[in-house]
Amino acid sequence: MSSNSKRAGSTLDKFFMPIEKKTKSTSNIDTSGTSSFLVTPNEDSFDFSVDSHIQDVLEVSKIWPKLWTKEQMIEFQGKNSWLNIKDGKLGCNTCIQAKNSIHFQKSNSDNRVRISSEWVGFEIVAAGSSRTNQLTSLRNKIKQHLESKAHMLAENILMNSSNKVLDKMFERISETEMDSTNRLFKTVYCLAKNHRPLIQFEELVQLQHKSMD
Repeated sequence: MSSNSKRAGSTLDKFFMPIEKKTKSTSNIDTSGTSSFLVTPNEDSFDFSVDSHIQDVLEVSKIWPKLWTKEQMIEFQGKNSWLNIKDGKLGCNTCIQAKNSIHFQKSNSDNRVRISSEWVGFEIVAAGSSRTNQLTSLRNKIKQHLESKAHMLAENILMNSSNKVLDKMFERISETEMDSTNRLFKTVYCLAKNHRPLIQFEELVQLQHKSMD
């Protein structure tokens, strides 16, 4: 009976040993699998959205000088509507629009006013090793250009040209109104001279409008 008991015990040990190893191995696989799952995010549930402030900074950095924040960009452009940008460098819209005018070219050829090729060609960049120095550099360059004779001349040229356009437009309006008023007086005079009733005045005015169309 004792030998049979030993055999039975040995058989049972052999039978259960692989199960214990298998269970241990399975446990390791499950643990590593769980660990891998925790480390690697699920792409389906991962939030790829970027903070709106970061997006604003990225958009500004693509257009305006990288050292400017969005608030600084709005401030500078709000105070200087003529300010423009190309490839992160500053330029002047006013000088660009006025540079081909006869007045501007004559002043430049007479050496009375020098057109800033840097501002016209979008070549203005910040100078300095630190961000503080670079910000100061751009502020000074913007202020100096705003107060320069060339920029003020360009502003006057554009203002005068726009005023001339408005004057011509008002002249045309005045001429049209005068012609219309003269026709009305002539119509009234014709009716009175021929002793025609004034009720025909509206009909005649409508005929005049149709003939003009």
